[in-house]
Amino acid sequence: MNIPSASCNNMDWTGVTNSPIFTTPYGNQLFLYGNLTLSAGMTVNGANSPSSLNFVSTQTGKTITTNGVDIKVVAFNGVGGSWTFQDNFTSSDVFFINAGTVNTNNVNISVGALVANSGNAGPTNNTSILNLGSSTVTITGGPVSPLGGTTLCDLSSTSFTLNAGTSTFVMTKASGAWRPRFAAGNKTLYNLNFTGTGSALAGSATLVASGATFNNVSFAAGGSIEGGSNTFNNVTFTSGNNYTLESGKTQTINVSVNATGTAGAPISLTSTISGTPAIISKALGTSCMNYISLKDITASGGAIFNAGTNSTNVSGNTGFIFTGSCVVSSPKNWVGASSTDWSSASNWADNAVPLTSNDVVIPKTTTNQPIISASTSAVVNNLIINSGASLTISGILTPSGTITNTGTLIVAPGGALVGSASNVSGSVTVQQNIIGQRGWRVFGNPFSSSLDIATVASTNGITISTTVPTSGITDSRTFSYLTGAWSNISAPTTAWTNGSLYALFIRGLASEVTGSNYTAGPSAFTYKVSGTLSNPSLGQNQSSGVFRVIGNPYAAPINTSALTAQTTDVPYYTYKISVTGTPRVKSGSWVAASSNSSATTTIPVMGVLCYMPTSSTLFNVTTSDINTTGTVQTGLFGSESTIQQLEINVNNGKDFADKLFIRTNVNATNNGKDRADLPKYENESTNFYTIAPDNAHLAVDARKEWNQNIPLGILSAAGNYSIAVENNSLQSGIVVYLKDKLLNVYTELKAGAQYDFTITSDPSTLGEKRFELFFGKPGTGIATAEESTTGLQMKILGNVVNGNVLSIQVSGIKSSEIASLALVDMDGRVVATKSVVNGINNINISNVSKGMQLIKISNGIQQLAKKFIKL
Repeated sequence: MNIPSASCNNMDWTGVTNSPIFTTPYGNQLFLYGNLTLSAGMTVNGANSPSSLNFVSTQTGKTITTNGVDIKVVAFNGVGGSWTFQDNFTSSDVFFINAGTVNTNNVNISVGALVANSGNAGPTNNTSILNLGSSTVTITGGPVSPLGGTTLCDLSSTSFTLNAGTSTFVMTKASGAWRPRFAAGNKTLYNLNFTGTGSALAGSATLVASGATFNNVSFAAGGSIEGGSNTFNNVTFTSGNNYTLESGKTQTINVSVNATGTAGAPISLTSTISGTPAIISKALGTSCMNYISLKDITASGGAIFNAGTNSTNVSGNTGFIFTGSCVVSSPKNWVGASSTDWSSASNWADNAVPLTSNDVVIPKTTTNQPIISASTSAVVNNLIINSGASLTISGILTPSGTITNTGTLIVAPGGALVGSASNVSGSVTVQQNIIGQRGWRVFGNPFSSSLDIATVASTNGITISTTVPTSGITDSRTFSYLTGAWSNISAPTTAWTNGSLYALFIRGLASEVTGSNYTAGPSAFTYKVSGTLSNPSLGQNQSSGVFRVIGNPYAAPINTSALTAQTTDVPYYTYKISVTGTPRVKSGSWVAASSNSSATTTIPVMGVLCYMPTSSTLFNVTTSDINTTGTVQTGLFGSESTIQQLEINVNNGKDFADKLFIRTNVNATNNGKDRADLPKYENESTNFYTIAPDNAHLAVDARKEWNQNIPLGILSAAGNYSIAVENNSLQSGIVVYLKDKLLNVYTELKAGAQYDFTITSDPSTLGEKRFELFFGKPGTGIATAEESTTGLQMKILGNVVNGNVLSIQVSGIKSSEIASLALVDMDGRVVATKSVVNGINNINISNVSKGMQLIKISNGIQQLAKKFIKL
């Protein structure tokens, strides 16, 4: 190519004959905008013409096929472009990547030197990316005249991204003036091997890095580590060579330091500045060395460093043992070779899944970071998660030692981390799935660190308003152990304090809400918060007879019995939100749990329960109370077969509103509230409860015998409701009737039964006088009318009237008696009167106002009254 500059789209040499030579003389440039395909046996740029082939496409999907041909100098300068190698690639001079993305496609690469964003043969400020996969990149140290013979591989540019995968860099320069210097910057690499040997290279293999991470680094000859502090899984120094480490900097070793010389070929390890130590840090295991000369080296981190009885303690060293026997002990190392599956042996360096006795390191250097699946119960001794690494727990992780996390540790929904601040350090993220329904959620706080409301909102992509609306209740509320009450959070910078409970009103994702207007959704999402785990001590127990709301203090399910701290089973509440209804609006309540507090029922991570203590004893919750095999109480579950009970819901249309239980307990009494009962914890909307003889309001009403009526209370806003039987597991022979005393209607509460009713502005439609439960056995003749079977009787035929005629059935009027009827409104005014006779009496009510009305009949001896509703 005999012109200074030329360009083309694709260049394809397929099928050529006679082994052609293509040359771009020094100074001339060829710009390729498309694909390149060379032919085996041809020559590109002879030894004396090292000009570059410039790949400058700004489009993706370009390919390079070399068929074994050496390209010499190559430069990638296409902003936004990408190229994928189709076979092994050789560039015996310099490989420049200044812009665009190069995908090696797992093939092997051989280059004289590799330089990223240097400014040579291209731009310097553009983004460039090199994706290596499992490729081996060999740096041969060719002519490299553009580099001046200083650094054979320079990856330190901040605008360059290296995705190392499980690749290996090999520095092979064996002789000559060029130094095998590798500049890694702060990049994450996998393996790096300095394989060059020979007297000309003694001590010249240099790794320059600061904040970099490596899997394995090995030196076949002498060398140095300079520039700053770095992290390695394994480092190998070779006998008979001298090595220097940057003074004042820390080289952290996760797994092993291999430094064993021989009597005739010892290893020398010194700091770059005499009197100023370099530091080697290792947290776990025992490192065994021998025949090594140490000067100004500090060993730290907690592991045992045994320099060996044949080693020399020159001066300035600390943390080494120079006497006694030594047995190597190294932690297991995650490599993620095949997948993210913790339980797959191929993902571990020694091809074995960790046991309880094994220390484990999760490094940053792997492509596949580990996940403990929902079906896996993983165990370790000590665990280190390095900066930039992550571990996700969807199953169970039980450490017998400690967990040190400087990376990312996630307890996913349904997962369990069996530990506390006593053995888990660093930040932990806990998660729970949130259904697509607007409403309150109540969370426990397992952290000793505070949760900032603004940060939680941003992290989860939701809006948490701290403005006090007309309702007087903000989106976030906290619970006070001292007062037993909820209070508003009205400042966005307020933090939920250590171990405190909090409630959030979740409208949906921020993208679905504008102010108080719902524009879409709500969508389901995963709620997540992060902090330092606490070491629980729940000694703030309230006084007996005062409701206590308590949250799970661990990142694992906890026994409900541990949270109530009672010696016998105690009923409790959970907060349940409806998952039905259109539009999906607030619908949730504190509801009594079906099960009692027990060792087989657990509260999940961030879960909360509410109960009434029977004593004010202080108590702690320990990790022994964690139960990963119990039935998890994620809301209100169905009843258990061991409990004989009637479970009744109140629904607002299709949406759940509240619930109560009436259950059999031989240890209970029928006289009033006792230990087997659970007093009603008031909701802010609907409340449904029984009324005990001592006037206590109960959500769980335990009865020894079924021989008396039970009055019910219902409080809610105006609307259409239903009382539905969720479950009836009462012993055989017990028959339960719901009586609507306002409308004089009886409904047998069989499984699946439902009674619809309406609450209006009329006070008589709600409160504590409308509903009642009757209990009996078949054949006992529970009355289906309010009055006795003798004397004057009255029955309204249709208590809700849509027309202008009301029909009343009257009986019991003797021939000597005159009976009359009076129609009275709710203000006590008589609207109409009429004589009545035995049988059906029709009354015109066209002049009667809509709403609740009262009918009274009298025979001069008895007087009866009934209500009806005109629509």
